[in-house]
Amino acid sequence: MAAKPKAPSSGISVLETVEVPLADLQPFPGNPRNGDIEAIEESVAAHGQFRALVVQKSTNYVIAGNHTLHALLGRGYETGLVHYLDVDDEQAKRILLADNRLNDRASYDDAQLATLLQSLAGDFTGTGYDDRALEKVLAQIAKDEQQQLGTEPQLGATEYRLVILCESEQQQGELLERLEGEGLKVQVLAS
Repeated sequence: MAAKPKAPSSGISVLETVEVPLADLQPFPGNPRNGDIEAIEESVAAHGQFRALVVQKSTNYVIAGNHTLHALLGRGYETGLVHYLDVDDEQAKRILLADNRLNDRASYDDAQLATLLQSLAGDFTGTGYDDRALEKVLAQIAKDEQQQLGTEPQLGATEYRLVILCESEQQQGELLERLEGEGLKVQVLAS
């Protein structure tokens, strides 16, 4: 039986994870990432800080979580959870770039995302999602299904489609609730 190969050493020493005054930390200079601080603040308001900021110990620069730092400060936090790393300046830059870029390269399983969002029963507080985002995911799933079939789905003898244009999301929500209450199958399409 062959031995499993060992993971390469990263050379990174984890010093500690502690709660520190946020005033002691500095955003990484020249961070090219622009984050949605307002959405992160909403998440912090709903959930608190659930992930530590990653900080270069020698400089106190935040190398992962710069926008979370701004959101915490914006919500009035004086302290926050920090994961200190003992890395040199080049490693800090590489970690910052990897943290930002590798997230960009991720994708979603739309069906699983829709299921997860629907399980929240319309309360998306602190998630960065809203009703419109769910509608877009559902519309993309429907579009993908049509493309897999190669044509528009054919209506069965007992299936009819109706498009109703609503003046507001509130009107749409009320109409959806009423139609579903009558036992009708209803699907929201993004405009």
